[in-house]
Amino acid sequence: MTLCDDDRKSLIEHYVQKSISTIEQIQFLIENNQFNLAVNRIYYGIYYMLSGLALKNGFITSKHVQLIGWFNKISVSCFNFLY
Repeated sequence: MTLCDDDRKSLIEHYVQKSISTIEQIQFLIENNQFNLAVNRIYYGIYYMLSGLALKNGFITSKHVQLIGWFNKISVSCFNFLY
């Protein structure tokens, strides 16, 4: 998939807003003892934000496993400077 810069920025903003909206639901779910749903919303809040980060860095996928693999790869290289 090839995106122009404006479309890429719009899609990144969409992921960020979707993440924020999803995370805002968590407090309500916890207060109402809906812990399984809260965990689900936490996962998807992170997933949407990570999707935006990946897109910003030129990585596009619809697969959760590939996105997690990409994040693991970049996070390891980012934190290698600590050692």
